[in-house]
Amino acid sequence: MDLRARLVDWAYTVSQGLRSSRYISQSVLSTVLLERKPTPEQREILASPALTLRALWTLLREDAKNIREGVYRAPEKWSESSIDFAKSTLRAMRDLARVKKRERARDVVDIPSDHMRPDLPTYYLQNFHFQTDGWLSERSAELYDHQVEVTFGGGAGAMRRHALVPLGQYLDQKGFRERLSQLRVLDLAAGTGSLAAEIKHNFPDIHLTLSDLSPFYLKKARQRLAKHARTDFVEANAEALPFKDAAFDIVVCVYLFHELPRRVRSLVMNEIQRVLKPGGLFIFVDSIQLGDQRGFDGSLRHFPLHYHEPYYLDYVSRPLSDFIDPSHWIEHSSKIAFLSKVVAFEKRTELRL
Repeated sequence: MDLRARLVDWAYTVSQGLRSSRYISQSVLSTVLLERKPTPEQREILASPALTLRALWTLLREDAKNIREGVYRAPEKWSESSIDFAKSTLRAMRDLARVKKRERARDVVDIPSDHMRPDLPTYYLQNFHFQTDGWLSERSAELYDHQVEVTFGGGAGAMRRHALVPLGQYLDQKGFRERLSQLRVLDLAAGTGSLAAEIKHNFPDIHLTLSDLSPFYLKKARQRLAKHARTDFVEANAEALPFKDAAFDIVVCVYLFHELPRRVRSLVMNEIQRVLKPGGLFIFVDSIQLGDQRGFDGSLRHFPLHYHEPYYLDYVSRPLSDFIDPSHWIEHSSKIAFLSKVVAFEKRTELRL
């Protein structure tokens, strides 16, 4: 690596480290304001701050390495401007009082009545993370990205970008690089479009469909991807997708399955299998599970206590094969990226008995 590349590499890593320090500081402050002080017994099982910081630093260094080696491009913005960060921090801090009240009362069904619909699943109508309005308001969508970065110490973007690694490898293996415009990719439970924006930043010619159940989060995603062509937005329940069989070459799904009841995970996987072409790629990104990252099992068990994740313990305790049936899928790669795992599966062309 020449001197210029080395300087750019370190400049990027340092900028991400400083960015993380902002979010970590806010995370500490939020924990104090919410009075989420762990008991001595809990402190014994939680991952130490030093271990967490080392794992986060490893993630940032891997992110920089992937960018340096051309695996994917650097994000369009290395960091938020101080003004943008201050604005999003102010919105998040104003919301803390509502979160604290909801957490203390264990109120997890505080959803705007005018946004309730009979077609929405019961499990969906909750205040996951005790966040205001659940998934059902523009206010929630506006707060979400900042809140997630606070939760992960500024590492959420880098964890998502790791999904681009198996995506690029698949394109090379299948010879798709020269015909990207023919590819159809589904970003399932796309939320505010964070990963979708990274996909279009790296592969602008891909036809990308974003699907989510929240019209408010999809509105935010439309705003984020407004400059990109060949992009569709579909409001849909992942249990019953409105797409034809074998409609997509690639399906990506980030941070959905840990928020689904066990029965629903299998239903969603059936839909992914249905809409994906034989030989197509499914990229799964979600929380690490018990045993994945040494020293973090206690933190995984503790996480739902303060964030209202009713299906999380079941998710982290059970193997992926519970809902990703090996008879239908070939695992291509698996990678731990800080507190996430990125696993790539190819849909079998023939069912293995």
